[in-house]
Amino acid sequence: MAVVTQIQFRRGTAAEWTSADPTLAAGEFGWESDTNKAKIGTGSTAWTALAYSISGDAGDITGITVSNGIAGTSLTGPVPALTLATTAKGDLLAGTGSNTAQALAVGANDTVLTADSTAATGMKWAAAGGGGANYSLLNAGGTALTGAATITVSGISAANKIMVLVAGASASASNSFIFIRLNGDSSAKYSQFGAVQTYDYSTDVNNVDSEGQITQSDNRIVLGYTANIASGAVSGGITFDGCNSAGIKAYASTGSGNGLTSRVGQKMFVSQGFYSGTSTISSVSISTDSGTLDAGRIYIYVTG
Repeated sequence: MAVVTQIQFRRGTAAEWTSADPTLAAGEFGWESDTNKAKIGTGSTAWTALAYSISGDAGDITGITVSNGIAGTSLTGPVPALTLATTAKGDLLAGTGSNTAQALAVGANDTVLTADSTAATGMKWAAAGGGGANYSLLNAGGTALTGAATITVSGISAANKIMVLVAGASASASNSFIFIRLNGDSSAKYSQFGAVQTYDYSTDVNNVDSEGQITQSDNRIVLGYTANIASGAVSGGITFDGCNSAGIKAYASTGSGNGLTSRVGQKMFVSQGFYSGTSTISSVSISTDSGTLDAGRIYIYVTG
């Protein structure tokens, strides 16, 4: 047979719940009539408010502390109003560390959200890559190709595509290869596929030397080959893609030695290929394998 324990229930005002009142066992109930709050006995003369009353007050919540992208007004009970810590249309909340966050203001129109470990939120707004953005000339007026076997144009930053245009690059020695390297890298990370055409003016013969692979795992990208006279030069261009990432950089290249009377041995290279270096591209170098560069200009165009 179940035993039913009688539960005492009392009604009174806050002032009446004093030490003059009888001690009630823990779990005994009462009602505080002037505040409309339920009370529960603790086994002493004290009473503890329950978490609910008919007025809707949450009697056990007296305040709240906010962080991690949450803001609030009137943060003292019974139930504070909470909002997100954003201030404008398009703002985002981004983690800044363990259990911390802050607002990232919306970017300019047509920009995209990009990972950036140097930013406080680990993200930034940047121009969209892979099309749409215009090329801009990095080295105003071009860079003269004189006085050295290798000339480097640096200062490239965050460019997805790089276009290299070479006008009349010549060397102090005849029959010279004119070639391009990225980041000064002379290791075997360049692969070039296409065709080479050699022209011999003395016999008026054009010969296609090879079709398909030109070089693989080479240490350079050959743009062209000069004729066997001092005035021989190479012109052409290369477009690189994927230059601001750690992956393979693809390219398309066309270049040729110029047409000169009594020329012998000039070569034209038409190819595509890739550079397998994992670093982002910060510089482009043009070189000759014979003598020094003594004429011409190189232009570097970049886009996001």
